[in-house]
Amino acid sequence: MIAIICSLWHFQTLAVSVKTEITLQDERPDKGIQPDKGHRIPSAPVICTIDFENHRIETSIPYEIIAYELWDEDGIDTIVSYPSDYDIVEFMSTVSGAFQLRLITVEHTYIGYLEL
Repeated sequence: MIAIICSLWHFQTLAVSVKTEITLQDERPDKGIQPDKGHRIPSAPVICTIDFENHRIETSIPYEIIAYELWDEDGIDTIVSYPSDYDIVEFMSTVSGAFQLRLITVEHTYIGYLEL
């Protein structure tokens, strides 16, 4: 009996300490400027790690993130928007389904898709 309880406790501890890694793509709004020659190259993707244990989002985005948003899978409706990564990760730990995670900076919006 004690072995079963310890196993279940260990399983719950592992489930809480999970980190999820997603790829974000820079979705900078087009300002109507088209290059005269050549083609526009899509920006390089950014790796984003969501740490559910510490309620943190780790990323190499070189800009200050001013909003963390969770949208429906199709990107039509905003579900929540928070100014801190702690709050959005806490919210994400309570929901399930497919979503868009948007990290908003002054000039860029980074979008990634995740399944919770």
